[in-house]
Order: sequence, then C-alpha cells, then structure tokens
Amino acid sequence: MWQRSGCGHLMIALDISAFQPLDDFVARMEELIQETKAVPLADGFEEIFYPGELEARNEQENRKRGLCLPDDTLADLRAVAQSHGLQSLLPF
Repeated sequence: MWQRSGCGHLMIALDISAFQPLDDFVARMEELIQETKAVPLADGFEEIFYPGELEARNEQENRKRGLCLPDDTLADLRAVAQSHGLQSLLPF
C-alpha cells in the first residue's frame, strides 16, 4: 500500500552574478573549501569532503573507466535491447 514518506524537497536556482561578480564567488568558494579541508581530522579519518566532492570524483572516474553494472542489471538491459531489436548496438 502506498504511504506518504513525510519527506519534502526544495530546489532553488540562483544566478550568483545577480548578487556578486562570479569570479569573486568562485574565489570565496575555493577559500571556503581550503579552510574546510584544513580542519584537523578526527581519529580514523583520512580526508574531509565538501558537499558534492565524492560525486564529482565518481563522475570523473566513471567517465574515464565506464560504469560497473551488476550482472542482473546487464541481463535486464540485454533483454530490453533484444525485445526492441537493438542487441547489436550493445557494447557488452
């Protein structure tokens, strides 16, 4: 049965250049990142990540090496491609 999750989402897009020159903003963000990463690490941790950093690293790696998909996902993609006569276009 379907139930509400009680979760809400809000997305806002702002034109930074309407508030300050874009170069100034970029410089401020770089400074903030450097300050954040310079904080002493807690025991057992090797690095501090800023929001989106892991995702950016993963995207860069995925673009270089490609995605590793589970076997069942690959099988599903093959089945869909075959059902539409497109299996010859698959790289796997």
